[in-house]
Amino acid sequence: MMALRSPLATCAASAVAAPRRANVQRSFRAARLVVRAEQQQEAAPEVAAVPEPVPVAAAAAAAPAQPFSILGAQQEVINGRAAMLGFLVAIATELASGQSVWSQLAGKYVDQDLIEKPIGASVLFYGFAVIMIALASFAPQVYKGEGPTARSFGPFKPSAEMLNGRAAMLGFLALLAVEFARGNARFYSVDVECVATGTDHNARSVAQISLVDEHERVLCNLYVRPDAPITSYLTPLTGLTPALLAQHGMPLAQAVAVLRQFLPPSAVLVGQNIAKDVQWLGLKEGQHFEQMMDLTGLFRVWNPQYKSWSVFGQDHLAKVLLNWDVGVGGHDAVGDALKSIRLFKLYQSLQADQQQWQAAQHALLATPPAPSFARQNPSFEGVCMGNRKTCTCGAAFLG
Repeated sequence: MMALRSPLATCAASAVAAPRRANVQRSFRAARLVVRAEQQQEAAPEVAAVPEPVPVAAAAAAAPAQPFSILGAQQEVINGRAAMLGFLVAIATELASGQSVWSQLAGKYVDQDLIEKPIGASVLFYGFAVIMIALASFAPQVYKGEGPTARSFGPFKPSAEMLNGRAAMLGFLALLAVEFARGNARFYSVDVECVATGTDHNARSVAQISLVDEHERVLCNLYVRPDAPITSYLTPLTGLTPALLAQHGMPLAQAVAVLRQFLPPSAVLVGQNIAKDVQWLGLKEGQHFEQMMDLTGLFRVWNPQYKSWSVFGQDHLAKVLLNWDVGVGGHDAVGDALKSIRLFKLYQSLQADQQQWQAAQHALLATPPAPSFARQNPSFEGVCMGNRKTCTCGAAFLG
C-alpha cells in the first residue's frame, strides 16, 4: 500500500531539489558557452601581424647609397673613351694644321668665302674610331657577360678610366666653348721679309709674308719667289734660304690674294714700321683693313737727356719688355709677327697701370740697345744694308 506524502513534505523536498537543478543548468550553460567559444576560435581566420611603420628618414638612411649617373655605366664608359680620343685628335690636328676644331668640322668663312676647308679625313677617322670603341666596349659583355668595369690592369683601373673620361669630356667641351667665344680677332700683326735683288739698300723684293692674330694664331706663313734675280738671301737677317723659296715659293700676287682671305676689312694691323710692310703688299687702309698702329710710335719715350723722343727697334723692345732672347734663331716673318702682337698686347695692359708703364719706359731708356745687323754689317755679300751712318752704296733713303 503506497504511502502518501503530505503537502508540507512535498514542498520541502522541492525546495531542496530546486537549487541542485539550478546549479546543474548553470553548469550546462557554461559548458555550452565554452564549447562555442572554442569552436569560434578554431573557425576564425588567422590575421597577419601588421608591422609598425618605419620613418621615411630612417628608411632612406638604411638604403644602400647608389652612385649618381645620368647615363648607365656602359654608356659613360663609351662616351669617356670617345672623348679621350677626340680630345687628342682635335689638339693634334689643330697643332698640325692651325685650324680650330670648328674649322676642322665645318671650315672657316670670311665674307662668305671659304678660306679654310674642313678636314674630312680627320672627321672620318674619328667617326670610325668611335664605332670601333663602342663595339670593343660591348664585346666583353656579349661574349663573357662582363660589365665595363669588370677588369683592371696595373694602374689602368675602371675608376681611373672613368675619371679620365669625365675630364676629357669636360675638356673637349671647354675647348669648343673657348674657340667659339674667341671667334674672329680684331688685331693682327703682318710682317714681311725681303731678299736683295741688287746691291743698293733699296733693291729688295718680298720673299716671306706672315699674319698672326691677337690670339697668337699663325694664320699665314707664305713664301714668295721674286721675279727679279736674287743677289743675296740675307739669311742671317731673314732666315730665308734658296731651298725654302724653291720648295714653297709662289708668285707675289698669289701670296697677297691668300693673305687677304685671312684679313677681314675690320682688322687693325700692328707692327714695327707697319706702314712699310703694308706698302710692300699693296694693301689699302680703309679697304683691305681698317687702320694701322705702329709699335715705333706706341713705345716712344721722352728722353730728358736729349730733350727729344727716343724710339727703339723691335729687338730692343722684345728683349727688355718680353725677356725675349733675340740672339737665338735670327729673324723670320713669323717670329717677328709674334713679337709684334705680344708687344702690342703688353702695351694695352700697361696703359691700365701708369706706374708699370713708367717703369717700362725707364727700363727701355736705361738698357743700352744692342747694335743692329746693319750697323754690324754695313755690307753683306756685296749688298749695302742701309745704315745711314755706314751706307756703302750712296742710294737715297726712301723711308
